[in-house]
Amino acid sequence: MNMDLSDIRNYMQRDWGAAASLDDTCWRERLTTAGPAAVLAATDAARRLIQTIRPDWPGQQERAADLESHVRMAAVWRHVGR
Repeated sequence: MNMDLSDIRNYMQRDWGAAASLDDTCWRERLTTAGPAAVLAATDAARRLIQTIRPDWPGQQERAADLESHVRMAAVWRHVGR
């Protein structure tokens, strides 16, 4: 496959917001129709696939960032619950 600068430019200029929105919609629908167990199974399959490609994943930085995001979300949920 030959790529040139215009191919890269076109790729970078895609509507990434629309792609993220579609992804969110897809997962929400999956959760609604198939339930939490199906979503957890899909994310676990993705995790296992990544680990076949990168056995060292997640590293300490990824783990720290993940923990930080969970701490932030826990704070949000505590605030919402008030």
